[in-house]
Amino acid sequence: MKSVAKYCGFSISEVMAFGDGGNDTNMLKVAGIGVAMGNAGDSLKKVADYVTTTVDDDGIKRALEYFHVIEVFWFPFISSMGSNFKYLVSKTFPNVTN
Repeated sequence: MKSVAKYCGFSISEVMAFGDGGNDTNMLKVAGIGVAMGNAGDSLKKVADYVTTTVDDDGIKRALEYFHVIEVFWFPFISSMGSNFKYLVSKTFPNVTN
């Protein structure tokens, strides 16, 4: 992970890692932000910076929103029938912020 981050021009502190198994412990410790999935064991959750929901419950998306990697905006849209609808738009940001 450190080598890939360096190759891509990132500091390891800018890397976010996701894991759900005991074999992911080191990765979460090394990453700038370590995220344990909701179905992870307690030992992994203890070393994580953040615990999200399961993959099936959009855990990765929810963590990215929590850390403002993506933002969620709602825009009203008026259809030709005059009904008001809401559309979800995700905007991706280049940097992870806490």
